[in-house]
Amino acid sequence: MNGCLPNSFTYNIIVRELLKKNECGEAEIFLEEMINRGFMPDHATFENLLVRIPNVGKDSRLRTIVLKLTSVERKDGGMPNITSPC
Repeated sequence: MNGCLPNSFTYNIIVRELLKKNECGEAEIFLEEMINRGFMPDHATFENLLVRIPNVGKDSRLRTIVLKLTSVERKDGGMPNITSPC
C-alpha cells in the first residue's frame, strides 16, 4: 500500500479549502466520500460548512449539504457529533 489513507481530519481540511474557494459541488463530493468510507461528520465538518454559508450568499447547494449531513445516521443509530469540543 502506497501513501496514507484519508481520515475525517483529512476530509475536513479538503472540504474547508474547497469551501474557501466557493467550490460547493466539489466539497459535496468529498463529504459524500467521507461518509461512504465510514467517517461521520463532526463539529469540525459542520463548522466548516456553517462558517462559509454567509460567504456564498444564497447558495442553496451548501444549505442542502448541511441539511443532508444533519440527517445522516451513525452506524450505531446515533446522530453526528456536532457539539463543540470547547
